[in-house]
Amino acid sequence: MTMSAASWPVIRQLLARRRIVCLGGAAGVAALAFWLGWRTGWPELYGIGVLLGAAMHFALRAAIEVVSLVAETLMPH
Repeated sequence: MTMSAASWPVIRQLLARRRIVCLGGAAGVAALAFWLGWRTGWPELYGIGVLLGAAMHFALRAAIEVVSLVAETLMPH
């Protein structure tokens, strides 16, 4: 059974937009922490939000690199 190149559209889009995905995920986590800090009155959450945003950025980068490695190995060109 052969899969055509159009069988993997989500993976191809993820790999094409990896920077946007990483930055968007990091910004989303940081924005959520900033919002929580503002709503609860805990300014400590601002700094924690920056750290969590950076951690999310690197976690997404690592996950996308794994997807890229698997895609290069298993997907037809």
